[in-house]
Formats: sequence, structure tokens, C-alpha cells
Amino acid sequence: MNLLHKLKETCSAVLPIAAIVLILGSTIAPIGSDLIIAFIAGTVLIISGLTIFLTGTDLGIVPAGSYMGSKLTRTKKIWLILGSGFLIGFLITIAEPDLLVLGNQAEAMTGTIPARTLVMAVALGVAVFVALALARVLFQIPFRLVIIIGYLIVFALASRIDPVFVAIAFDSGGATTGPMTVPFIIALGIGVASVRGDKNAAEDSFGFTGIASIGPILAVTILGFTMTGKSGITGSIGETAEAAAHMSLWAEYAHVFPTTCWNVFIALGPLAAILLVYQIFLLKLPPQQVKRIAVGFVYAYVGLVLFFMGTDTAFIPVGKALGAALGSLSYNWILIPIGCVLGQLLSAPNRPSGY
Repeated sequence: MNLLHKLKETCSAVLPIAAIVLILGSTIAPIGSDLIIAFIAGTVLIISGLTIFLTGTDLGIVPAGSYMGSKLTRTKKIWLILGSGFLIGFLITIAEPDLLVLGNQAEAMTGTIPARTLVMAVALGVAVFVALALARVLFQIPFRLVIIIGYLIVFALASRIDPVFVAIAFDSGGATTGPMTVPFIIALGIGVASVRGDKNAAEDSFGFTGIASIGPILAVTILGFTMTGKSGITGSIGETAEAAAHMSLWAEYAHVFPTTCWNVFIALGPLAAILLVYQIFLLKLPPQQVKRIAVGFVYAYVGLVLFFMGTDTAFIPVGKALGAALGSLSYNWILIPIGCVLGQLLSAPNRPSGY
């Protein structure tokens, strides 16, 4: 467990983005001193939260996924392997911080897509396609066949729904590239493939995330058919940012903290419970490994609470205010180079997964 290494990794990903935001918010797109102070405090919370969270995933969540993958495969019970993949895919996605942020934003901006509905739809989509990814490894189905057929279905459905749902659907695909989902799904896949032992097993250890990413896109496009005509954008960016700016920082923390703690518990609790059940009936890991996984979950919980405190009180309101300020500029061509710079920073190779 190397907190210092994770801290350096997180700082290298977050600080350049924070610097760009502060420069823009203080020059061409002023957002006010209150929001800037909140953003600085939020940046500290996010860096601390991601550092602790990523340490927890390495300590407990990734090993748990690997243990489960190898143990499940050794049972040679197809129904148990696929059913477990479905259940784990569902629970791990519900706990994904990226998805929770997306769900809240979709509800706030559309007013008609409940955050919980979107989270559940995406989680079901991931669950189905994680099970499909496991089946692909077990039955040695070609990876490209699954990808081609999956995206053909997605594009066919996406062409017939509200464009708002299309945008949300493809954003939802990012839920399977987050810091919770990626390590666990990859570890689960490696564990399953390692037991097979043939010459193609190593190659089949990868591709799980790619297949799982189809699930949320397909699920939200299907959701779009059931909610046709209900996706109008109703949120007011300016009003939301202004309201956040008028609340004192400590009052905002006091308001957000209890809800955040409960939401993170609801997200991580079911996953911890199902791992406990598997430990009793299947894994039977020695006490030292169980303790290590438990400590990892504690780290993950604390890290997620800090992360969401930072995003809810700083990054989201500042992002909305900055976007509104930039969008109102007469020389809006500047959005292109700003987008290129931010895109480059967000795709930097040393960023934490999913950030």
C-alpha cells in the first residue's frame, strides 16, 4: 500500500485541470471569488478522496475480483459463473462514482430522467454484458464478433430515439471505465481466463471492459424508447451556479455530508455483503486476506465520501458557471482550443482510471 505513490498519480492528473480552470475563471470567464475558493477546497478534497479510494481498490477490491474469478471458474458450473458475473457487474456499477455523478447531472438538467432510474438501467446493462464477456471466454467466442454485433444493435436503436438519450447513452458507456468498475472487471476476467490454461487464455484476459461498455449504451437507448418525449432540458445553469455561490462553504459541506455518507454506503454496502456471502460459501480466504480486503473497502468508502464532497460542492457548480461564462463570450471560437487542452489533460496516460 503506497499512499504517496497514489497521491503523486492523482495530483499529476487533477492539478493541471484545476490550474486551467483557475486561470479561465480568473481571466476571460470570471466566475467570482466565492466559487474560486470553493473550487480550491474541492480540489483538495478530490485529490485526497481519489488517493484514498485508489489505494483501497488496490488493497481490497482488485484482489477480491481476482479471487472470485479464479474460484468461480474452478467450480466448472456455468450457471454459477455467469450468474455471479451478472450480480457482480450490477453491484460494482452501482458503486461507480462516475455513474453516480452522471445520474445526478442527468436528473438535474432534464428534470425527467430520475438519477436512480438511469443508474439502475446502466447497472443492468453492464451486468448483462459482463456475463456475456465471461461466456465469451468460457466458450471461446471471437471478441470482434461480440463487439460488431453489439454496436450494430446500439446504432440501429440510437437512430430512432431522442438525441438527448443518445448523448446520455454514450456518456453512460464511461461508467465502465471508472476507478471502481475497471479494476474489478479486469481482475475478474483475468481470474477466469487464468484457470482455462490454453494458449489463448492470456489474450482472453482482456476485452472485458470493452464488451461491458456496450451494456450501458444499449440499456439507455432502450430506456429512451420508454421515455420518448420526456427528455427536455429544464435545468438552469446560471441559477444553479448562483445558488451554490450564495451558500457558505461550511454550510454546503454540512448539507452535503450526511447524504453523501449514506449514498456511498448504499453503493458499497451490497458489494461488500455479496463478497461476504461468497467468502463464507466459496472463497474461504484466510483471515489475513479477508482483513486486507475489509481495510480496502474502508479506504474506498472514505475516499468516495471525500471525492463526492469535492465534486458536489466545487467541481460541478464551478463547471456549470465556467461553461455558462465561456458560452456567453462573443469570441466563442476559443471553446475549441480550450476543449482540446482539457481533452488532452483528461486523457493523459498517468491519470487515475475513470477520472
